[in-house]
Amino acid sequence: VEHDLRGLAPAPGWDARYDWAGWLPFEALPQQRDPQRGYIATANQRIVASDYPHFLTSSWALPFRQQRIEQMLDAKPRHSLADLQTQHADVRSLGAGPTLAWLLRARSDHPLAAAASKQLQGFDGAMAADRAAPLIYWAWLRRLTMGLLSDELGPLFERTFGGRSYFEAVDAILARNDAWWCDDKRTPAVESCAQQADAALRAALDELQAAQGPDPSAWRWGRAHMARAEHRPFSHVKALAPYFELRAPVGGDTYTVNVSRVNLKADRSTGELYLDEHGPSLRAVYDLAERANSGFMHSTGQSGIPWWPHYRRFLQSWVDVRYVPVWPREPASQLLTLRPQGGG
Repeated sequence: VEHDLRGLAPAPGWDARYDWAGWLPFEALPQQRDPQRGYIATANQRIVASDYPHFLTSSWALPFRQQRIEQMLDAKPRHSLADLQTQHADVRSLGAGPTLAWLLRARSDHPLAAAASKQLQGFDGAMAADRAAPLIYWAWLRRLTMGLLSDELGPLFERTFGGRSYFEAVDAILARNDAWWCDDKRTPAVESCAQQADAALRAALDELQAAQGPDPSAWRWGRAHMARAEHRPFSHVKALAPYFELRAPVGGDTYTVNVSRVNLKADRSTGELYLDEHGPSLRAVYDLAERANSGFMHSTGQSGIPWWPHYRRFLQSWVDVRYVPVWPREPASQLLTLRPQGGG
């Protein structure tokens, strides 16, 4: 039996309405069997239709990563192991499409506007670490989100922004060209969505000029979008953090297959924007015909001791989307035998 809280708040345990009431039969669970297209793609998106009768969650991811996976799988009839590894590394964000059109139309009298516009030429949402365009896009989107929502939502926006991106809301506002949301209620003038996009561009260029200098061609997404493997507690001790936490510049964003969630709120310890603290902790490819071709990678190392080389051993390989073998190609040349010691 479903109840009104739906997992969004703690349930009062003394109220029988919130007791566990049984199981759904297997046949009622979402499932696909041997789909004609030959694959199943999932990336935490909504997997059931809106008329599915049972509550699963209220926290579905937006479908862009799943759509990109399907786009790449549908591009050719057969895929090699190398193709799947390329898909793991993919940083094309389909989420950028509708909002990007507004950025490309935005106008500003900022001194760096023309140079920034040149960096956006040909940008299709590929969030490459060594390019300026993804950085300009995300700085503009952050400022636009603040301009559209902070006046209406007030303290609620301040408390929640960063914990959530409001991407879907902004996308919908722009799609409707919604005059009510685009008007800044704090000013006597009536702002349009185009004016909000223009103002966000100016604010973003001011921010990036201060952060990465006066030459947009030298701006880099990876310089701001750092993957950070936080160490607890020493990441919060400024003098110790460099010795304990792991960092690396990365591409991608919240909506790419090679996911690296963009944090839009300044980090509490360092003040940095756009840090990535949520990415693929494990990647793996499996060759069922020749198991020695299978590989995996996780994001840090093989040791929890910071002064050992193995503490950081896998970091760069993880960034580069490389793998270590799951099984060796040759039989192991050494055998470790563990024998329990006797005693009371």
